[in-house]
Amino acid sequence: RFVLMEKGEIAKDGTPKEVIEYMYNNGIYEEAIPPLSLVQLELEQKGFNINKPFTKIENAVLCVNELAGEGR
Repeated sequence: RFVLMEKGEIAKDGTPKEVIEYMYNNGIYEEAIPPLSLVQLELEQKGFNINKPFTKIENAVLCVNELAGEGR
């Protein structure tokens, strides 16, 4: 569970991916978005299907390799 507070109020409550996505889409605390999550969000925005959240570097490497055609 991840709760985002803004000005003393709950702005978003959900999974880390949901809250980070909310932050990204609404320009809230963007500087606090982890770099791997930012890469994932930008890939998704460009239409790439991301199967596992980039919460671990291993997930990010596997996914990027698959997108590049190396994960076969």
